[in-house]
Amino acid sequence: MFGRFVNLPFKVLNTVARAVQERDAAQWQKKGEAPQQEAQDPARDPMWVPEDFDPGPIRIRGKKALAEHKVILDVGSAQEWHTGHPAGAMHIPAKELDIRLAELPPAVRIIVIARTSGESERIVRFLRHRGLDDTWSLHGGLSAWSRAGGAVQKG
Repeated sequence: MFGRFVNLPFKVLNTVARAVQERDAAQWQKKGEAPQQEAQDPARDPMWVPEDFDPGPIRIRGKKALAEHKVILDVGSAQEWHTGHPAGAMHIPAKELDIRLAELPPAVRIIVIARTSGESERIVRFLRHRGLDDTWSLHGGLSAWSRAGGAVQKG
């Protein structure tokens, strides 16, 4: 099935995937059920990682991240992004990460910044499980980034 879509640009594939998700959500609403009930099933959750998966150490400190970073990935919502984000960061909301995974460079260090440490660590476990081994969670989030001397943009 996916063979037909290989030559399509990623933006088109993301639009198609988002449309399918919206259609499915609308069908759930018609039935009077919540789509979140389906996402709790590990076999159907796109961000699911087996509990026995060991990603190794996943945290990085602000100064080390600032000195060694290649790609900063902010996984906050659009509202959080406009409130403030690291200068030069790439923005992919956590909800869209599973369908926009191909936008991440495969062989580059990626520093994940979220508003809570638990969220960024969950994202790092997911990315490492998908093969992006040089992925790190910034311990302390955006405030640690700014304390270490990293530039923060608004808007």
